[in-house]
Amino acid sequence: MAKAIVLENLPAVQLLEDITRETAARVIQQLSVYKGQRVALEIFSNGGDVHGSQAVAAYIANPANQLQVEARIYGNAASGAMIIAAAFQKAYIASGAFALVHKARAVKDGEVVPDADLPKEERAVLESMNSEQVELFRKRTGKTAASIEKLMDQDRDMPADEAVDKGF
Repeated sequence: MAKAIVLENLPAVQLLEDITRETAARVIQQLSVYKGQRVALEIFSNGGDVHGSQAVAAYIANPANQLQVEARIYGNAASGAMIIAAAFQKAYIASGAFALVHKARAVKDGEVVPDADLPKEERAVLESMNSEQVELFRKRTGKTAASIEKLMDQDRDMPADEAVDKGF
């Protein structure tokens, strides 16, 4: 069961849109201003580009960047936004918000491309992305890789209480 808390007033960087490589570069640039300080990343995002999401997560998790960042999820953190949120030392999710994790997939012209229709090389890239996600979520939650994969296969919104109970 989640508990209500009052969050400390911190400087904040906002991620309030779908994640593109440009969005990721902006978030990294904005966070870089706060090296050695505490800062919040406020998230309300449907996710997006896996490469961009993984870049932000890696930047946050890198001790050399001296970041003390906490995630504050409002509304939802889906897909790539959860990759980013999982990299934080502390993460908070608002009551009524949702979290979603799923496997990476190829999209062309706004449509998901079935894995079977992809060349072997592209399937290998997706498998690598999914392995990275499983490991990140496993570290975050303490759950087994198999249980994380099962959750990712469900591809569904988790209410805030469930996301907290699962360790996200």
